[in-house]
Amino acid sequence: KTEEIRGIIQVIWSFREDVDSNPDFQDKVYKLWFELSNLISTDTQEGRDTASYLCRWFVFVNQIDDSNQDLLNKIAPYAGEQYNSHELLTSISRISNSNPIASGVLLEEVLKISAPEHSKEAIQQLLSNLVDSGADGEVQAKIIVSGYLKYGVTHPASWLNKILVASSSG
Repeated sequence: KTEEIRGIIQVIWSFREDVDSNPDFQDKVYKLWFELSNLISTDTQEGRDTASYLCRWFVFVNQIDDSNQDLLNKIAPYAGEQYNSHELLTSISRISNSNPIASGVLLEEVLKISAPEHSKEAIQQLLSNLVDSGADGEVQAKIIVSGYLKYGVTHPASWLNKILVASSSG
């Protein structure tokens, strides 16, 4: 069962470049994503690994809202299990351009399990977008930095400090 699910994930992911030419495709991906996520138990290593593979599908996410928040929160924390955290961080950063708070909340969920730091630019962009979004965004940025600090990862704190200094002087 697991190999079949991973095969489906890979095949769908291979169409990531074509999603703009077929608007219905994204809806179909979400439906399948929901169904596949219900077949995965993150109580086992095999399930966490499969959830990580599903994180590849974040390339299909353009926004985070009530219709997909629970699904994304369920899968995202396991991105690092099979080395998909770079892709996840890149997608979260991209989504943060239009939806910084929800993107920050999603990374906060990930930080409950691990501290992915494989994409310096993506983390910096998310933190910058959060700060630019106002007081609530600045609070969310500090929550993210705090999450990283719990793992002993200090780079995001220095990046946020630089962003805050630049923001206050600009």
